Amino acid sequence: MNELVIELPAYGITRYYMISFMHQIDLLSAEIYVLEGNARIVSKRAPMCELLAETFQKIADVLREYTGEGEKRRVDIPASGNDRKIFASVKRDLHQSPESSFTDIFATYAEYLRSMNDRELSNEMKGTGGKYSAPSIFRPELYSFTRGPFFDGRLGSDEIGYEVGKYTMGGFLTRLGGYVVSRVGTVVVPGPGGRPRYLTTLMLPVEVHKITDRDFHARLGGLRKTMIPGLYPEEALVMWLSLSLSEDSPDLLAIGMEGPAGQAPAKVDVGVCVPLRSYRERAKRFLEEVEKRGNIDFLKYVISSGMRDQASTTSGSLLKLLFMASQEDARAAEELSLRVSKITLGNADTLRKAGKPTHVKVSEGILKAALPALRS
Repeated sequence: MNELVIELPAYGITRYYMISFMHQIDLLSAEIYVLEGNARIVSKRAPMCELLAETFQKIADVLREYTGEGEKRRVDIPASGNDRKIFASVKRDLHQSPESSFTDIFATYAEYLRSMNDRELSNEMKGTGGKYSAPSIFRPELYSFTRGPFFDGRLGSDEIGYEVGKYTMGGFLTRLGGYVVSRVGTVVVPGPGGRPRYLTTLMLPVEVHKITDRDFHARLGGLRKTMIPGLYPEEALVMWLSLSLSEDSPDLLAIGMEGPAGQAPAKVDVGVCVPLRSYRERAKRFLEEVEKRGNIDFLKYVISSGMRDQASTTSGSLLKLLFMASQEDARAAEELSLRVSKITLGNADTLRKAGKPTHVKVSEGILKAALPALRS
């Protein structure tokens, strides 16, 4: 068997989990076609069971690297009390103990796939119509309701756009695998009373883009090591990711998810569309000039500092102006130049006696790293 058709959800976060999973398939060894509600995978060399087994083994490797070892070991998959019951059922059916890690589950499932015949594989990967319920990370739209980026505007909670039904083992683990490979770390956002809140950050490709698994995995792996500075302002996130990822990276959905714990389910707190392709097209000259001058890392640092600045709104407004100016907006470029010059020169005397506020450092950074590229 060298061809497989799998269900692709029409909406909701599980659609993007599935696309993330398919990004792990080696596109040098397979072709993927998305048609309406299905994805057709055509293997160019190995039997389909072997191709999928290799993909699940890669996911196991990603999870192993993410969780780490020893005292600093991270939780592999966060779960509420109800989620743990679902996970225990999956582990039991793979003859694993409830304490088994999902690294072992994905690796075990890879071997399980290798033993399947064509009919078994087709039924297994069908997706829905099985026995496994959805954990809350598959339905954060339900619990986020009007705050979620996938809210479709209707009032009934039974009408919110999330996948309905139970999953086969293959359907369950492909979606869970997509969650694993899209997770890049944690961001800190202000919560009630100024207390910090920690959100799991997911970078979800919105379409099956023609890049190899190795490329996309390496890019997300780089983000896991770098640590994303935040999700706001959205314009700053688009610029930072454009400077951090290579030119042929796909458009993304950046999700800040409050993980499940105790009896509390997962909830989407932040959802940002990241149109990397269209931004890069409009900001091409600016990005090329920044790279030519060797200022990419410094400008990323400046943007990161501004995104983390909770003491002033000035940093955010400067980054928003830079976002517009970088796309050939002459008025924004002029206003940005005037503002950073005024901030930098206006604080010159007082800054010799005291530490510089972050917004002033951001202003100076834009003056040094961005304005020369805008003026060239």
